[in-house]
Amino acid sequence: MIRPVYFCGSVLLLAACGRIAEKRNAVTDAIESAQAQEFCFQDITGNDSLLVQLTIVGNDVTGTLRWLPAEKDKMVGTLNGILQNDTITAVYSYQAEGVNAREEKIFRLTTDSLFLAHGELVDQNGTWVLKDKRTARFTEAAGKTDCK
Repeated sequence: MIRPVYFCGSVLLLAACGRIAEKRNAVTDAIESAQAQEFCFQDITGNDSLLVQLTIVGNDVTGTLRWLPAEKDKMVGTLNGILQNDTITAVYSYQAEGVNAREEKIFRLTTDSLFLAHGELVDQNGTWVLKDKRTARFTEAAGKTDCK
């Protein structure tokens, strides 16, 4: 009689441990997806440089964008946006020619490149945004590089 009781108790204990392990895995997965991932991209064409650093936590994206043209004023600023699927929509806050500006930037993120959407911009409450996102063209902006 005692053996069946021990057997049933052991089975219940093992079943409970399995559920605890499942809960731990779900929590671990949630924590890992909330961990910051850092990506850096660079494009050098002639004497012009584009450097993008992105930090992604869940769907939140922050970072910096540095456009350093050889014969024009540089544009250096911050990015704040969201990631949906493989597309990042962010506001780029920067300074150029001594003037503060805000511009919508839309990126397509792949495993080894960052593509930037280009199109006509219009002023919308102090932020330059793409007039028609559907007709915007994605061009390769930068290849993935090591973050420094």
